[in-house]
Amino acid sequence: QVGATITGIRIVAQVESAGNTVTIDAALRAVTNVAAEPTDAAITGGAITQVSVTADTAVSQSKTGIAEVVASGKTYYILITATTGAAADIILQACEFSVTEI
Repeated sequence: QVGATITGIRIVAQVESAGNTVTIDAALRAVTNVAAEPTDAAITGGAITQVSVTADTAVSQSKTGIAEVVASGKTYYILITATTGAAADIILQACEFSVTEI
């Protein structure tokens, strides 16, 4: 809803590391629709602390303290990037937005 404030994000995942290092990064981003071409940018203060594990792990990583006011013409999403070693995998279970309604 335009005017609401995004105050946090959270990702939930399960890592099978197979003894390798697995890293997960996630960041709140916005695409702004403009005439020239849509722009895609990170939201200031919207990135989680990197998850880095070497064992099978249940992941629940949050970022709070975000103060992004939802604007007309913007689309918000969470960009998740990860690295794995051989035989490792990540099961992404959820992405959550915390929002304060107006």
